[in-house]
Amino acid sequence: EFIVFMQKKNGGFVSKYIPDRGGKYRKWNSLYYPGEAILGLMYLNRVHPDQKWVASAIHGMSYLAEGRKGQAEVEPDHWALIATNQLVNYIDNNEKYASFKQPFIDHAVQICEFILNTRAKFEEGSPYTGCFGFDGRTTPTATRLEGLLNAYTYIPEDYVELRKRMEVAIHEGVAFLVRSQIKEGDFIGGIPRTYIADSNIPRNINTKHKRNTEIRIDYPQHALSAMILYHEIFYE
Repeated sequence: EFIVFMQKKNGGFVSKYIPDRGGKYRKWNSLYYPGEAILGLMYLNRVHPDQKWVASAIHGMSYLAEGRKGQAEVEPDHWALIATNQLVNYIDNNEKYASFKQPFIDHAVQICEFILNTRAKFEEGSPYTGCFGFDGRTTPTATRLEGLLNAYTYIPEDYVELRKRMEVAIHEGVAFLVRSQIKEGDFIGGIPRTYIADSNIPRNINTKHKRNTEIRIDYPQHALSAMILYHEIFYE
């Protein structure tokens, strides 16, 4: 109910509610909140069906898709890609919303293309191959993989070249996450903020920065989510 309350007439969402600043706080907008909100609404509809949740989610994704339409550069909005998976599955079973399917897929394709086009490229054999950025950080790679993996399940097979490029990025990305995982010691299994290889370390990685070895709760969470979905899609 609060998510629906925070939705604007144009379909967008107000990101914050601060009572002592008048309630809906419009001076800051999050990239990820809208996709998360839409995903939450669609999950809620699975356990407590109500057209109100679906209508809000459709309106929210329509706002994102229309706002990015025709843009050469878009945000790597992995939450929107994940939420679109739930929307497409719902639309496939509800003719009422059939007209929204292709615009939502077009929007997903647009995001995937941008993620792939901006992916870091390394020399053959580099231990950093698969990382989506030159900074060696694991979570930006994991979140993009979550988005690509979800999109891979609903982007039609006639998008042949795109799906091939997605597969390459996905396989290499997951391999990078596996390499980055701590293999021994007190923190075995953890995913650090930054992967520090034994050799061929990109120049823009400050190996002495204390945050490189940080393990924050969302670093393993995003990596695990990507790995589990990867296994489900390619190995089950």
